[in-house]
Amino acid sequence: MFDADGPALRMTNWQHFVATFFNAAVMAKYLPDIVDGFILTVGLAILVVISGIAAGLLLAVLRSFGVRPLNWLLIFVVDLFRALPPLVVIVLIYFGLPSLGFEPSAFGTTWASLSLVLMSFAEEIFWAGITAVPKASGKPRAPPACRSCKRSVRWCCRRRSA
Repeated sequence: MFDADGPALRMTNWQHFVATFFNAAVMAKYLPDIVDGFILTVGLAILVVISGIAAGLLLAVLRSFGVRPLNWLLIFVVDLFRALPPLVVIVLIYFGLPSLGFEPSAFGTTWASLSLVLMSFAEEIFWAGITAVPKASGKPRAPPACRSCKRSVRWCCRRRSA
């Protein structure tokens, strides 16, 4: 191997690895871009979590009203976004919406698609919590009674003697 100045020095595999991946000049050059990307990613993650969970809670509450056509629509939307991989949702939004005359930004597309996916999973979790709680009968329950005196546990004969 020769370059313009003469024979090139042969590097060992380890030296080549270190020169490629631990090059201080390259790290210093791209560090500001990496920090900006990190801040953007954290901000996007916060927005996705807040909007996805809030939308999931809203859908679960709407579903609890029991309006059948609305429930069918909600179930369809939730199952659709749970079944589609997030990358497919990103591609559909980013490349599909411009054909309808709306061109979202890359940030907006990522935020919307990941929020929709999180919304669908959060709705299922909230819906499971809502359905796990039994409905109230409308009448207040009687307090538990003592077996020996049949009075309320609060005014039980055993407590008075103690």
